[in-house]
Amino acid sequence: MDNLFTHRADTSLSEEDRRRLFETEWLVTNGLGGYASGTLGGAPTRVFHGYLIAALPTPLGRTMMLNDVLELAVTSDGRAISLNGLETEEHEYADHLQHLTNFRLDAGLPIWTYEVEGVTIEKRVVLPHRQNTTYINYRVVSGGPLKLQLRPAVNMRPHEAPVNTPVEPYTFTVRDHNYELKS
Repeated sequence: MDNLFTHRADTSLSEEDRRRLFETEWLVTNGLGGYASGTLGGAPTRVFHGYLIAALPTPLGRTMMLNDVLELAVTSDGRAISLNGLETEEHEYADHLQHLTNFRLDAGLPIWTYEVEGVTIEKRVVLPHRQNTTYINYRVVSGGPLKLQLRPAVNMRPHEAPVNTPVEPYTFTVRDHNYELKS
């Protein structure tokens, strides 16, 4: 396993750590021309960052399907703590990253480790070979209980289109614990 970032949850992020989380990128491919990519800290800094950029048949081509997943850890007393590296009106980018304690690659696949209120959460991203599918797996490694609130951010658009392109028509289906987007 290749550790690309390690941080103690009870310490502040250095300027070097912030820069590494914002500028260093990961990439996973599916063997069809599709991929997932982003920054170590989770902030989508490029138009091509997302959890599923699918390689669809002609004439569609590469299509942004899943831009991001907004992640909140909800503690036993009801406090919601953001795990995303997104900048909001209330918090700057790095404020959300104090809970990110590790980013590593395992066989080239990204793994994030978060520490929230004594609970360790691991997040993994996998794209099965030759499928336009993304699996994002969250697992409580130690501690608990903790609730996760996940909200997909979808702006379905052609690969080269600007992010303000109107959303392409799509269907969203939920079955058990599986969520499916189709264009």
